[in-house]
Amino acid sequence: MGENEFPDGDRIYDLYTGAYKPHIIRVALELDVFSPLAASPAIAEAVAQACKCNAEGIRRLLDYLAGLKVQAKQGKNIPSWRMQLLSWCAAGKLMPAT
Repeated sequence: MGENEFPDGDRIYDLYTGAYKPHIIRVALELDVFSPLAASPAIAEAVAQACKCNAEGIRRLLDYLAGLKVQAKQGKNIPSWRMQLLSWCAAGKLMPAT
């Protein structure tokens, strides 16, 4: 890198936040947010109720997961989330056995 060259800001940000991504996934798994989304899209309040968690906290978690492209957010006035990246096979491994 030359004297007047600067490192890519996006790369630095990815290095800084990269350590948090596995922990966010772990939290989502521990709270079992994927089960309420397995059959159909759901609003944050429904996921929060199923997980016995605060709706605003779940909404933020779902937004972050959507940013990671693990699931998708749809709708503007009343947003809902749905499974996206995970195959049904992988989703089955992420959800507890019944």
